[in-house]
Parts: sequence; structure tokens; C-alpha cells
Amino acid sequence: MGNVYSWGSYKFGIDPNIVGSIVEQIEETEGKVTSEKLLDVAKDPDSPIHNMFEWDDTKAAEKYRLSTSAHIINGLRVVVKTSEGEEKKLSAFVSVKVVSKKERTEYINVIDALENKNTRAVVMERMKNDMKSFIGRYELYEEVAGVISAMQEVLNGQTE
Repeated sequence: MGNVYSWGSYKFGIDPNIVGSIVEQIEETEGKVTSEKLLDVAKDPDSPIHNMFEWDDTKAAEKYRLSTSAHIINGLRVVVKTSEGEEKKLSAFVSVKVVSKKERTEYINVIDALENKNTRAVVMERMKNDMKSFIGRYELYEEVAGVISAMQEVLNGQTE
């Protein structure tokens, strides 16, 4: 294994170095990594990543439909006019995690979310996490150094 791995914002119940090693092995033997190739490895019940997947087809189908449903909601845009009359396309809904007996995701109209102090704070926190993810993915690319710098200023509270 050549690299040391860690999980991003989503944590799985397995050492990321195990998964990284498997993905590196796929790359070495197959020449490229695809989701299909990783799934093929996971199909083996003895694979360390086997339990990362849902193998009950009924449950897996329901999870897939829920994922599709989320993509549909997240794909919607609403056209709003700025005070200058310019049209902007914004995500129509923002997702908010609700924790009660069971954690679930609810979607709130973006305009309502912006106007509600609590929801706005949740969205701003997610935006900061998205910035951290973007920085982690692209900070080595000189072409976006200005964007990275601006994001770091926001994250460090140095904006006016």
C-alpha cells in the first residue's frame, strides 16, 4: 500500500486504509478504478468491504429509490430575480438533517431556509464543510488558488 487514507465527511465503519489498499490493487491489476470493479471485489463474502454494501435486494432497491428521490429533489432549481433584475438559478430546496428517534433528511424551500435564522445557520455550516471538501480535493491545482484563498478567508472569519 503506497498511500495513507482517511475518510472525508462521510465515515464508514471500516479502516480507510483497507479500502484504499483494495482500490489501489484494482488500479494496479485493471489499469483503472471504476465503481463496477469495486463492487465486483465486494461481492466476495470474504472481502473486507463486503459488509459495506446492502446485499438484500429488496432493501437495496428501496435504498436506490430513496437515493434517486434525493437526487431529484437536489436537482431542482428555482429561478429568482436579484434586486438588479438579474435571474439566478438556485437549488430549490436545501436538505436538513433532523435527529429525533431516527436521523432523517428533510428538504426545506431555499427561500424559507435563508429567512429562518436556525436553518440559515445549518446551511452556512454545511457550506463551510463543502468549502473544506473542495479545498481538500483541489488545493494542489494552481488554477484555483484564488478560489481556495477566498474560501480559506471565509473559513477563518477574515471576510468583511
